[in-house]
Amino acid sequence: MIAFNRRGAGISFGLAALALLACPFLLAACGDVEPEQRKAFMAFLQTRVVDRPGVHVPVANDEDIKSFGPYAAHYKVITDFVGNSQLMAMNKTMNDALPTLRSFQDLIDKRAAVRLGGERLRETIKAADAKLAETEKAHAALKQSDDLKAVFDAAFDKIVTKPMQGFRETTPIALDIIDAALKLADYMVAHSDKVKIVGTSPQATDRKTQEEVNALANALNANAPRMNEAQRRLRILLQGS
Repeated sequence: MIAFNRRGAGISFGLAALALLACPFLLAACGDVEPEQRKAFMAFLQTRVVDRPGVHVPVANDEDIKSFGPYAAHYKVITDFVGNSQLMAMNKTMNDALPTLRSFQDLIDKRAAVRLGGERLRETIKAADAKLAETEKAHAALKQSDDLKAVFDAAFDKIVTKPMQGFRETTPIALDIIDAALKLADYMVAHSDKVKIVGTSPQATDRKTQEEVNALANALNANAPRMNEAQRRLRILLQGS
């Protein structure tokens, strides 16, 4: 048999009631710090990323990280992407893919470097796409309140999504230029008995060969305006002007 002590039960009930009443005050005192952490993280993203022109990835110092609490891991999703060594070198890789060519003879002499640059650029884009897919998956898995999600998504779009879209727009044009340049260079080398560099232009000994050289040169030059415009848009995106 189980016996209940009414007096004891009354005392226990009274203590439980006092404990329940005290809970909100204890939480206020000891604090549910999540709202403050979320507020600090949102302010950081809004003022130092979203509101600034161009693409900026501010470094969170120890004080910032402490104030973010668990949300520091959310920011790491962004910084792990932009801090990837291959991605950081993407713009340099694109520029290096096309070494400075001052003449048609330069193109012939440096065609091996141009070919290698194209291969490296393709590898870089492939790695970037894989890293982006991984980052987008991590982004989608984050648990965020609606207010934080709105700010975080804006920062993610500005730092990750739009720059990648810009590079994806520019890279195919760079590869088209590389391919066109190699076709011209390889043609001139294959027909070196008929094509000579006279002054700054390739001159062929017969009309058919000259027309073919001109067509390849025109195909190469046609990409220049496209590349200039794509680079202009990418520069505005990255720099804000």
